[in-house]
Amino acid sequence: MRLALLLLTALLSAEDAVDWNDRGVQLRRQGDYAAAIAAFQKAIAQRPQDARIVSNLALACKSVGQPDQAIIHMRKAAALAPQDGRIRRNLGIFLLRSGRVEEAEASLHKALELAPQDPENHQELARLLAAAQRFGESAEEYRIALRLSPDLGALHYELGRVYEAMANEEGAAQEYATAVRVAPGEPNYLEAEGALLSRTGHPEQAEATLRRVLEMRPDCGEAHRDLGLVLRKHGRTDDAVRELRRASELLPQDPSIQIVLGQMLEKTGRSAESGQMLSAAKSKARSLENIQLSKAYNNEGTELLEKRQFAEAEQKLKEAIQLNPDDPVALYNYGLALLFQGRLEPSIEALQHSVRTRRDDPDAYYYLGRALLEKTDYTGAREALERATGLNPDDAHAHNALGVVLAALHEMAGAKAAFERSAELEGTTELFRRNLRCLSAGCTLVP
Repeated sequence: MRLALLLLTALLSAEDAVDWNDRGVQLRRQGDYAAAIAAFQKAIAQRPQDARIVSNLALACKSVGQPDQAIIHMRKAAALAPQDGRIRRNLGIFLLRSGRVEEAEASLHKALELAPQDPENHQELARLLAAAQRFGESAEEYRIALRLSPDLGALHYELGRVYEAMANEEGAAQEYATAVRVAPGEPNYLEAEGALLSRTGHPEQAEATLRRVLEMRPDCGEAHRDLGLVLRKHGRTDDAVRELRRASELLPQDPSIQIVLGQMLEKTGRSAESGQMLSAAKSKARSLENIQLSKAYNNEGTELLEKRQFAEAEQKLKEAIQLNPDDPVALYNYGLALLFQGRLEPSIEALQHSVRTRRDDPDAYYYLGRALLEKTDYTGAREALERATGLNPDDAHAHNALGVVLAALHEMAGAKAAFERSAELEGTTELFRRNLRCLSAGCTLVP
């Protein structure tokens, strides 16, 4: 009788979990991400080892703007289903968007190892390689993807972009033409073809193509921009200014449009408007250049951190922050470089700035807690480490450090629970078991 009741309870729980998961999927598709997250969490409470549900929670977290939480959950899903290529691919995508390029590439290679015939795996790796300006490798991945899925317009279009970056205009033209042929209703592909026609000296064809794009999608800022540039070359100033004004409205973050428009306005005698526009555009262009340069310095600093060259990493990361003071990744890495050199005060300052900028990064809270613990600010350390374990309940090291802090605050029951949780998560790590023993024996605890 008791066995029958247990089986019935398990069956009902499974059905409830499936229902909550299905409800979460529907809510996510409707754009109600907060409600979707709540539904997935209820499903996971009943089926915590279901990789599909954990993966869905990760996707919802990403949609709601919680990239670090998304990575945590997708990592867990990958651990629960190590042979699932789609989960590995999504983890790679999330890591890439968070700037963790090397980890992303490793995850995408693992996805390819698991599913070498999946064109999406090759496409995502090709995108990563293109972003890293490894265009030859990227083009090869796109060609493999196209052999697997020759009629996918997005692959032809993206390969065309890579060919343009490689100055292979003929190859780019062929790919854009194929993309338009296999997906004639997609204006982005037609716009790329029109822009290339303009750059390769075919203004009449370019104008006709770009006007077709605007018939299909009147709010295509790129098409207005490129058409404006074609008309400018033809000396049709008023028409060009009109198109570039519309492009500037649709693409306000592209300072190159405002620079060209400002130059044209100056030539037509509208100096006051031109001066204001050019000043704002040049300032925006410098800001964008600073962000790109900051990312390059951050990448160099990260590599130096991994090589344990902390002083050199500090210098590169300091330069990154000077160019982009609110970059949470650079601030986090800078804080680590300082912490590993024993410079607690500036490390704490950088890590506090990082968590103010990106509040869902458990690693930043963990190292902030470690720095505050070193400073013997136990109250601050506790707050940071409780936040870290709340964001990532499966981080054994964060639970262990929290246990050390709680012991310092003479909260022995909480410390014992934290050490037990660490040992439960990573039973093979001797440090966690040792701290649990030392709590009773009175020996030194190690965070």
